[in-house]
Amino acid sequence: MSVEPLKVEVTPIDGWGFFERDFGTLADPFEADVVRVGPGPLVLTYGWQGTARVTHHRYAGRPVLLTPRNTPFAGVVVLRVFDREIAIGAEILFDGMADTAGLKRDLHE
Repeated sequence: MSVEPLKVEVTPIDGWGFFERDFGTLADPFEADVVRVGPGPLVLTYGWQGTARVTHHRYAGRPVLLTPRNTPFAGVVVLRVFDREIAIGAEILFDGMADTAGLKRDLHE
């Protein structure tokens, strides 16, 4: 069974601080195609995994992992952007918080 990806607008924010490997600054907002995942090794409860789908952006084509920052979920996520497929050995390009638009807020949706 194939799941249709959600198109999500992701805006990295300072939050409680962030790590950005190559630039050291927050990236511009970008769109990502994601599907719901979890629980699993990197996602303890639930989250979303996918790919940044923008051109001319520092994260273009990079794998992303988003997990809810708060319960109840209000749109803020912990965002991780990886240099290649999410697996052992993949390096994190960005680790911090982001505002989102387009994610389902209800755990049962």
